[in-house]
Amino acid sequence: MKFAGRVSAGGISGRIAYEGYTQNAPFGGVIATPELQLGISVLDNTSGQMIICDGMPSLGPPETIGRFVCTWK
Repeated sequence: MKFAGRVSAGGISGRIAYEGYTQNAPFGGVIATPELQLGISVLDNTSGQMIICDGMPSLGPPETIGRFVCTWK
């Protein structure tokens, strides 16, 4: 399963793409703008939310860039 669309989160607006359901969560992906490509981690369908994190390895919880209410069809 792949996801692709547009998102505005953490002061960044661009195209988001990630692969889900083929690996363990969080799913790796990117937010791409004309200026940069930002690696992200995505938790989707988490209590009806898509949670986008910065994708950087850390010893603590990841930094959340955005939370979106989702309706899955």
